[in-house]
Formats: sequence, C-alpha cells, structure tokens
Amino acid sequence: MNSDKLLEVSGPLETGMRYYDWFYPPVVVEELEPMAWKDGKGKTYGQKVSFGCQSGTYLATGAHAYKDRPNISEVPLERFIVDAVIVRVEVAPREYITLEKVEDALMESGEMPSEDEALLIATGWDRYWNKENYISQSPGLKYELVRWAIDRKVGILGSDIPSFDRDGRENFFPEFFATDTLLLAPLVNLTSAGVSRARLTALPLKIAKSCASPCRAFLELG
Repeated sequence: MNSDKLLEVSGPLETGMRYYDWFYPPVVVEELEPMAWKDGKGKTYGQKVSFGCQSGTYLATGAHAYKDRPNISEVPLERFIVDAVIVRVEVAPREYITLEKVEDALMESGEMPSEDEALLIATGWDRYWNKENYISQSPGLKYELVRWAIDRKVGILGSDIPSFDRDGRENFFPEFFATDTLLLAPLVNLTSAGVSRARLTALPLKIAKSCASPCRAFLELG
C-alpha cells in the first residue's frame, strides 16, 4: 500500500484534551515508573492510559442508546473497511447542516453513498481541534439529513464536527441508534482529501461490552 495515498483522519488521544460533558471521564496518559531489565542493562518504559469510550475519534454503535444492540466488540470486521463518499459543506459555528446542503454537494461531486457505505461530512471544523470553542460552538446535523442517511442504510455516518446534536434540539439519536449505522466522529483532515470517494478504514479497540471505542482511521485515496 502506497503511504503517499493514505490520509489519517483520526485525531490523537492526549492528556488534557477536551471532552463532551462532566459525566465523560477525561483522557489521562501517565508515565509508569521505568523498570530495569533483569540483566540490569537498560530500562523498560510504559504508560497507563484511561479514557471514556467516546474519546478522540471514536466509533459508536446502537448500544450507546439501547443495551440490547451489538457492542463494539460484536461488530463484524468488514463494517470497519468500506467505501466512503466525502461531501464538503460550508458551515458556521452552531449551524445545523441541512439535507439540502448535502444533496447539493453530492450533486456537484457526482457521488452518492450506497447501502453499507460511509458518508463523511467535511466542514473544516477540525481546525478548532481541542480549542476552547471546539465543542461548545460545534455545528450539528439536521434531523432530515440523519433520517435520509438512515433510509439509505448508510453503514457509517461520520464528520469532522464533534457534536452532531449538541443541544438535543433535533432529537434524532433515538432513531439513529436503533439502526445498524455506526457513528464516526470527530474526524480530521477530511477537507484535504481532494477526492469525493475513497476507501475508509476505521479500526476500534475490541472492548467487550462497550458501546464505542476510540479508533485509528484513514482514507485510501487511490
């Protein structure tokens, strides 16, 4: 695989990064005390890492809202490697992205997500990654846009915004998490992809009984 054609779209986990609300635990990466090798030559190093399941760039399943839905360790591997349509829209802080905007952008690109493919919405909001307004001023998604993605049976709905429905005003999550569509967010670098279709790989940790997991995600551009 040509590394020049791979684009990282996941952000790093690091101590002190911003998180969604008070009930989400912060990310903490702590250095462990170095230990010497048994022969006394050199040392071994390690870290203790703690985080909530929805930290950094993460994948979430319907188990986030419904306990009987499959958890992240039960999702088949083929769901994590799919073709993706990347749609670019302009958006202001706290603006909710409409279906009309996305459909216009899709028409311009000549692409349309098919069943089980990913729809990735690129806004450029990742330029505020981990800054003060990153979450509080995050744009969101309108109900009819999410409903449209559900009806098309999109396999993954992703974006570079951290809060799809920050104020709860669109209230689409009960319907969204009742489906098999996975949520992937917040992404980075989508606006620099330079293509409207790519191969997406998003690999979560295999955490038993967890509704979500941080993941390493990248696009294969050609």
